Amino acid sequence: MKIQGSYFQFGIGHTFEKLKEWNEECYCGLQLGASLGWGNAAYNDGYFGVDKNRINDLTLSTGLCVQIYDWMIRPNLNYSTLLDSDIRLAGTIMIISGLA
Repeated sequence: MKIQGSYFQFGIGHTFEKLKEWNEECYCGLQLGASLGWGNAAYNDGYFGVDKNRINDLTLSTGLCVQIYDWMIRPNLNYSTLLDSDIRLAGTIMIISGLA
């Protein structure tokens, strides 16, 4: 099934560089972010069965950047929830983690 709709995500974030520095080439920083997703009626109807324009979801994210000489390790955690009550009945809350 092909869905003929539009979804836009608007986000903001900030990076705190070198919160802890062991030496010039070994340090860690923190990344924080938030975004809102909006879907038009066609998108929401195709994915959730809700024929309305709505702000669909909120995602909060954090990541800890650890630089060790030429290597960077970045564990991250994201929390996403559906905001509209009608859409929430058809969707799910997600907690996503990763390592990059």
